[in-house]
Amino acid sequence: MTKRTKLLIIIASCAYAIAWYLVTQYAAQAYVNSRFDAQKEQARQQVSLAKSTFEAIIFKDIYLADSLATVVNIEPQFAIDNWESISAKLMAQSTHVRNVAMAPDDTIQFIYPLAGNERALGFEYQSRPEQFASVMTAKRTGSLVIDGLLTRWGQPPRFAVVNVDLNRFKKVNDDLGHDAGDELLKHIANHMLSRVRATDFVARIGGDEFIIVLGRVRDEAAIKRFVEKLKIDIERTPLEYHGELIYPSLSIGYSIADGNKTREALLSEADRDMYAMKLAQRTELS
Repeated sequence: MTKRTKLLIIIASCAYAIAWYLVTQYAAQAYVNSRFDAQKEQARQQVSLAKSTFEAIIFKDIYLADSLATVVNIEPQFAIDNWESISAKLMAQSTHVRNVAMAPDDTIQFIYPLAGNERALGFEYQSRPEQFASVMTAKRTGSLVIDGLLTRWGQPPRFAVVNVDLNRFKKVNDDLGHDAGDELLKHIANHMLSRVRATDFVARIGGDEFIIVLGRVRDEAAIKRFVEKLKIDIERTPLEYHGELIYPSLSIGYSIADGNKTREALLSEADRDMYAMKLAQRTELS
């Protein structure tokens, strides 16, 4: 075999190896992209389901409360004479109503259940300006008011989408193994579930990413407090794994639904907000 022939074989072998490497890298990246797109689509479906479920629950409770208000307005004496039976029936059908009260002249004179709520009898709404403002809004508009938010059919209380990303997750997998990474994900998921309400929704949407759907959002300040407390609580609670303490690090973003944003816009806004926190944290460490 001549030197020229050997050189051509070597060149061909190198070209083949490079081509094979590029093809496998392209295939691997295409697979990762397809998995990521599938996870994002699943997240959008989960947000849509959570939103629909939340709205259905809220609408049912709104309808029940509005029905009681109608009875009180039309037949006030009948409502007084049958207060306990009417209230008990409403409570049995409602998902989230814990007690109901009737306040002639803006003073609570009837409440159900009475046990545990005795101190509320005689409460004057005018003594609490923030609550009295909601009472006046309800009187002025003739609409139901929940947590200070004017509520009509088609305009349920706002909700928020919170995007939670685990920082340096790859390092945990590389240094301690994938079993340690799995335990860390469970550790964080359990802590998140313990810090949300029964009406909220938590889901994992990626390798190291979660979303939380928070219903009954009062204002942005409340969401910020939730995000700050969630981050602090979880980061201060390490996972003990085979004698090692693994301290989680989170980047969290959020977006508040205002009735105008699409599901895609909500997820994208929460994602951008999360990356802004991640970048800020990297800048602080550099």
